[in-house]
Amino acid sequence: MMDGHLSELIPDLVKGLWTEAQSAISRAETQVGSFVTKLVERGSVSREEGMQAVDEILKHLQKNREEMAGYFENKLQRLDRMLPVPSKGEVEELKGRVEKIKERLDRLAERIK
Repeated sequence: MMDGHLSELIPDLVKGLWTEAQSAISRAETQVGSFVTKLVERGSVSREEGMQAVDEILKHLQKNREEMAGYFENKLQRLDRMLPVPSKGEVEELKGRVEKIKERLDRLAERIK
């Protein structure tokens, strides 16, 4: 079974990885735009060719972003099945049971006095 502290850190870790991946794609988009702009300015490609290249690359990056989202969703679902993380309802039920046990113990302690 996984250490409780570790299971608390995993959502933050996954969120951090997702954020880093999104940032990497955003940086790639920016760099592609800058690179193509320089090519157009130098006359290496026409403005239309540059725009077409940027469009194609951005479509490819969007596809990668969607695939990455699917990958993370799949991994989170697997992680959810692996980690014994109770639902809010389960936690509330356990709190109620603990409270009832505490009340019983208090009554027993009063009898013993």
